[in-house]
Amino acid sequence: MWPDGPRLTRDQYYQLYESGCFNEVRVELIEGYLIDKGRQSPAHAMSVSLTHEHLREMFSDGWWCRNQAPLHLTEYSAPDADAAVVPGNVRDYSDHPTTAELVVEVSDTSLQLDLSMKAELYAQAVVPEYWVVDLVHRQLIVHRQPKRPSSGTARYEEVTVYEADAAVKPLAKPRASVKVADLLP
Repeated sequence: MWPDGPRLTRDQYYQLYESGCFNEVRVELIEGYLIDKGRQSPAHAMSVSLTHEHLREMFSDGWWCRNQAPLHLTEYSAPDADAAVVPGNVRDYSDHPTTAELVVEVSDTSLQLDLSMKAELYAQAVVPEYWVVDLVHRQLIVHRQPKRPSSGTARYEEVTVYEADAAVKPLAKPRASVKVADLLP
């Protein structure tokens, strides 16, 4: 699935970033490769904001709801998750978190990447729950039960598609719920 060739470490990626190499482009580091994030559409920006608002309502005390910030999952990966919920609060972290309880990616043009490479990456990092807000089909794709085999590709055992009129309860907050339509523009 990944191309052959030299890979960048997170440290090398941040050195390039700090030197101004990415001033004109939106990129993230996935398995040592620079992935172009492209232009953010108004619908994508709105969905990211709506998702973040609802996550903050569901996960208040004892959780930090991050918005479009890196997760340091491996030496070669620092994806900029559209939203991530991590235990604790903002002052508990002196660096980017290395995992999350829930990661959310909002997809319009990035759906294939989010359902393949990113799902594999988050499963490999044993993120318990990964949501993809699919703007094109107006649905939420929920991934649960990450499986990390000793060899081969990591994946989620359970993948469920929720239509716009459905409600979803996050694993870490089973008494809370959000309607899929509330995450969509």
